[in-house]
Amino acid sequence: MSSPALAALLGLNVALTLATLIAATAVTPFTASLFTHVFLGTALASPLEFGLRLFLIIAGCAFAAALICLIAGRRFIDAQREAIDGLSVIAMSMFAIAAMDGAMDHFRADPILVIKHIALAFLLALASIAVIAIVFKLAGRARAFAIGLIAGNRNVGLMLAATSFAIPDIAWLYFAVAQFPIYLLPHLLKPLARRLSVNR
Repeated sequence: MSSPALAALLGLNVALTLATLIAATAVTPFTASLFTHVFLGTALASPLEFGLRLFLIIAGCAFAAALICLIAGRRFIDAQREAIDGLSVIAMSMFAIAAMDGAMDHFRADPILVIKHIALAFLLALASIAVIAIVFKLAGRARAFAIGLIAGNRNVGLMLAATSFAIPDIAWLYFAVAQFPIYLLPHLLKPLARRLSVNR
């Protein structure tokens, strides 16, 4: 849920970002299981098992959201928009702090390895934003950038949950340093976002 919150901070189209995020998340059990199988085979889990775990996590969250909406009512939820945005930022901060656990130990042991992983994380994030923005450029530059932001801020927390967090130590390191572009790029790209929003 970091992408819509960050899109709001950047003044981008939050509704479009959220809609794209929901659509992309809905197909994740199929796409993630396919690519995981292509690159890793059955090292983590069988494609069917991995896809099923993702589906159950996503479906469970969707069910919980629908239940909350049914009990609280849409009008009440709409009235709490600012509070929900604030809670999202707090949740993002707590998640980042937890994700960074052990990163300093890695840095002390091998600082070059950590720096390389940070550079890779920024490179992949920027490349993802650029490629997706180009693909969707016909929708308008501001919209394309908003959609690209989702790709650049992809978060592997869902993937980790589906693997029951049984991943190699080096993968944990990348997961930790991948938080840097997620939180820093929106601030660095804010002037670009403002320019695109003005010159749609």
